[in-house]
Amino acid sequence: MLRWLPSLSLGGQFRYTNESGLTGQATNWNVGMTLSWSIFDSFTRNADYKDRRALAQVADLDVRASLRTVDMEVREAIVSLSSQRASLKQAAVAQEAARKNAAETAELYRQGLASALQVADATVRLFEAEVGFVAQRYGLGIAFLNLEASLGLDPFGKEPIY
Repeated sequence: MLRWLPSLSLGGQFRYTNESGLTGQATNWNVGMTLSWSIFDSFTRNADYKDRRALAQVADLDVRASLRTVDMEVREAIVSLSSQRASLKQAAVAQEAARKNAAETAELYRQGLASALQVADATVRLFEAEVGFVAQRYGLGIAFLNLEASLGLDPFGKEPIY
């Protein structure tokens, strides 16, 4: 809105030469001042002001949307982390049950009360439970890294330096 006011500009120049000119002086200087005032510019000033104000409002809304997005990402990461912790506990229980089943089936096989197929089946179930446990641990690590990333931290828990 300051474009409604007149503008003032100052300028100066100083020149020194080793040869004297027509005046016989080796130095020459001048100073000038200009005052200009655009009274009517077909309301361009007002349009520019409204445009910049609208752009500022858009930028403010973008910041608010980014803050909401970051908040949502952090909440989703926390939910994912707690879900992965519960899944890991469940996988640990399944692994322990499979371990006990494999041990009991092996003991029954030694006593002649179970077949080799039952032992092989128990061993496969134990393997699957161990793979599931490792997969859940991996998922928990990924969820933790996603939480740190949504908080703006690097994998070592520190703020990255740019």
